[in-house]
Amino acid sequence: MCSDNIIKKIALSFIPGAGPTVIRRLVSYCGGIDEVFESSYEKFTKVQGIGQHLAKKIIAGRNDAIERAKQEYEYIINNDIEFISCFDKAYPNRLKQCDDAPTVLYYRGAPAFNTQKILAVVGTRKPTRYSVDMCVSIMSELIKRHKNIVVVSGLAYGVDACSHKEALKNSIPTWAVLGHGLDLIYPKKHTSMANQIIEQNGAVITEFQHKCYIDPSNFVKRNRIIAGLADAVLIIDSGRKGGSMITADLANQYNRDVFAVPGLVNRKGGNGCNLLIKSHRANLVESYKDIEYITGWDADALTKSNAEPKMSIPENLSDNEIAVIEILKEEQYVDLDYLTKNSGLNTSAVSLVLLELEFKNIVRSLPGKIFSLIKN
Repeated sequence: MCSDNIIKKIALSFIPGAGPTVIRRLVSYCGGIDEVFESSYEKFTKVQGIGQHLAKKIIAGRNDAIERAKQEYEYIINNDIEFISCFDKAYPNRLKQCDDAPTVLYYRGAPAFNTQKILAVVGTRKPTRYSVDMCVSIMSELIKRHKNIVVVSGLAYGVDACSHKEALKNSIPTWAVLGHGLDLIYPKKHTSMANQIIEQNGAVITEFQHKCYIDPSNFVKRNRIIAGLADAVLIIDSGRKGGSMITADLANQYNRDVFAVPGLVNRKGGNGCNLLIKSHRANLVESYKDIEYITGWDADALTKSNAEPKMSIPENLSDNEIAVIEILKEEQYVDLDYLTKNSGLNTSAVSLVLLELEFKNIVRSLPGKIFSLIKN
């Protein structure tokens, strides 16, 4: 028998009309998961973002959500599926930073969600020879130098499959994030790859319950999980519209490092990677070195311990430069407005300081006017 609390954690994801953000507000305002299933209509209407219509919908549908959760729990127990709730301590730390992170994740395998380095790789389902070669080249070098890396993608044809295969070939854990339930694999041809991913200490992950069949909109939703799970997202070959561009935009919203491999300027339908680079939404990537430089990842072979890398700060810095550095030490990623507000300097002064620190190779500028210290 499972506990009532486990059923209710799953049931939260079945409450009609309430997405992940609303669910978090409900639990926070009501005072706990149990209280969501016991609180009154009047209490719900006081929660930010919940009006009278949604409050009525939640009240009317929460008992049915419990029944559906019981069925889902029975299914996952009988099919060796694990689940984790956003209210559990072991929930991926990176996803916890995202307001729209899934309420529940279902998975097969053994994902070390809070591992040190996670790279998401996405791209077109119909890559060119050049794109495949770039994927293999970048992935093989990164994997060779970073034995503790995890590769995340979507198990689709093309670039997704290429990145999964490269990880499997080099015995590196890889996670496949699905846009449907774990009672099927899409595309079906990748069933053996999914099994191999699980067998090699990776995982197949989804937020969708079983019998949740193929729906294009669900693949858009799963892109936020791919972006949210990772430290960095690499786009290899993309048109100007589609899932890869959505994933890049989401990654920027989540303050992840975004990278793109440049391609042909005369590509039919436009080159999405070039557009990302040109619009400062992605860093240009020519080799694995560009990813290492921007992320600040040291090669494992050169890392003597798992301790946080120490910074080498030159002497003779100005008071303004020291003030900005101290703020960046406290916060990993900071925007210009935050620095201005907390440094006591005006915007022009902060911009000048940041420029000087970039010249001195102390600070790096990221897409979206985000700044971070460079760790040596």
